[in-house]
Amino acid sequence: MKNKGKQNGKSQFSGILIVLIAASLFSTLGVLANIAHQQGVSLVAFGAWREKHILT
Repeated sequence: MKNKGKQNGKSQFSGILIVLIAASLFSTLGVLANIAHQQGVSLVAFGAWREKHILT
């Protein structure tokens, strides 16, 4: 086994893809919070709604 302890290309690509998707979703939170605030939703209510839907 030459590559013992090293990741193969497919699993490394999967890891990079997961990180990029997570970063892009995280970056949309500020935009969504701003839109919700403009529509009259308090930031606390937005945070509670988001937390409720993540946990269920």
